[in-house]
Amino acid sequence: MDLKTVQATTEYRADKNHCAVVATAVAFNMDFKTAQEHYDRAGRRRRTGTSLFVIGKVIGRLKQLQTVKVEEETPTNYTNGKTMTANNCINYLDENCNYIALTTNHAIGIKAGKVEDWTEGRRHRITKLYKITPEVLQAVKVEVASALNELNELMSKF
Repeated sequence: MDLKTVQATTEYRADKNHCAVVATAVAFNMDFKTAQEHYDRAGRRRRTGTSLFVIGKVIGRLKQLQTVKVEEETPTNYTNGKTMTANNCINYLDENCNYIALTTNHAIGIKAGKVEDWTEGRRHRITKLYKITPEVLQAVKVEVASALNELNELMSKF
């Protein structure tokens, strides 16, 4: 999901003060309506802002529903003490992960190394990050041949 796709929905146009919903839709790659429903269940009233508590609650629920790893981090872990903004964050963050970046009064969705928000290129200072990493399922090697050999040996005895 990207910002232009989100902005084209009727649910987006009917709501306002929904930056956390947009950031969640972008970072978790879901449609805006689904993200909006998660926030509704967590206690967000439509056409109003979202508290940090509700954002954390929704992210925790989505972490359980999807196969992703979510880490709460501070921007200084990436910048060696420098200030991270919406303008320079792509210089520090991993392109293979999605992020929800929080400023004082705003939430920003970052997907595949691109800021998907109106703050792109601006100097809004990022104070907190949620790093969303898709979990890769590893293949399990099953040694069927040895089990079949043992079974054939047992059967040949009878």
